[in-house]
Amino acid sequence: CMPPRRQKLCVDFLKQLKGQTDEKLRDAFIKSAAAETFLSWHKYKEDTQKEKATHKADNDLNEGIIPEDFIRQMYYTFGDYRDLCMNKNIGNDVSNVENKIKDFFSKADGTSSSNLSREVWWKKHGPKIWEGMLCALPGTANFQNKEDYKDPPEDFARQPQFLRWLTEWYDDY
Repeated sequence: CMPPRRQKLCVDFLKQLKGQTDEKLRDAFIKSAAAETFLSWHKYKEDTQKEKATHKADNDLNEGIIPEDFIRQMYYTFGDYRDLCMNKNIGNDVSNVENKIKDFFSKADGTSSSNLSREVWWKKHGPKIWEGMLCALPGTANFQNKEDYKDPPEDFARQPQFLRWLTEWYDDY
């Protein structure tokens, strides 16, 4: 069962994808992931303000700290975008996006027009997608180059989507 965070994953820029270039697909992933992070941050702030009398999420960001429970959401989201790229998404809500990505990697040997496999493409562009997610947060300059956030959570994202979702449900309830 898909967690609530994933049910409304922002894929608008991927839906609008036209053209078969590396750059267009990369930009669509970056813009979608950044928009998702931006919207998720504002929902996170609303939710935490309801739960706590004192709200310090923005203060944390200004001090160069992404709250632990929000960075975990970013990890899950990064993994979901990776699954879309790798054709390992188990949801059935974004089939039109999956088809566009499939078309991008539609050469007979499963590579893109630039001769990159899905794995090589993600290895090349995944860090930029992660950077786009970081840049979508307010106060970006305070933490963007910190070692804690510099590298994308690739090991986490490689876990099977079902296990990540199961863990996410467990953590939330």
